[in-house]
Amino acid sequence: MKSVIRNNKFNLFFILLISIVYYKYIFFVGFSPGDDYGHINLTKEYPGILENILKNFYITPARPIGGLMIGLVHPIFTDNIVYFNLISLTLWILTALILKNTFQILINKKFSELFFIIFSFPYLCFSIFYGNLLFAYYILFLFFWSISFFFQVKFYENNNKKNLILYCFFVFFGMIEFELII
Repeated sequence: MKSVIRNNKFNLFFILLISIVYYKYIFFVGFSPGDDYGHINLTKEYPGILENILKNFYITPARPIGGLMIGLVHPIFTDNIVYFNLISLTLWILTALILKNTFQILINKKFSELFFIIFSFPYLCFSIFYGNLLFAYYILFLFFWSISFFFQVKFYENNNKKNLILYCFFVFFGMIEFELII
């Protein structure tokens, strides 16, 4: 019972810390020059979801999953950066949690917790995090990669073919989401 209370206190503390650290990012970081405004203007020119998806497929044929994501999200959120920032942050934290669980299997619990704490604050890891509307687009491939890495470790752990198939599936998804990982 004491460990459950201690874990809940840590989780509450961590959620509070994340909220404090990312408050300004979520509400006050805006668009960056370049692709951000191009996609906003594209949404104004093609406001419908289906036409926006098709236009994004045309613009980025090597990134069909990324084009699908942008085509779905941009017409809904238009130029409200808060929603894009929340998606980016959510994807980042989910990626960190998946990698934490993977490292707990591979190494140990203390290392995985340290990794999670450090990786949860991306300004320590990546400079593209701040002010980039397309960060969710860039982080989605890391999200897919982290899932594939988890299933790869699970496959080596128990030799289950289902894990191998899921590993390959998420590696493929990551590759067609953002071709720069190839």
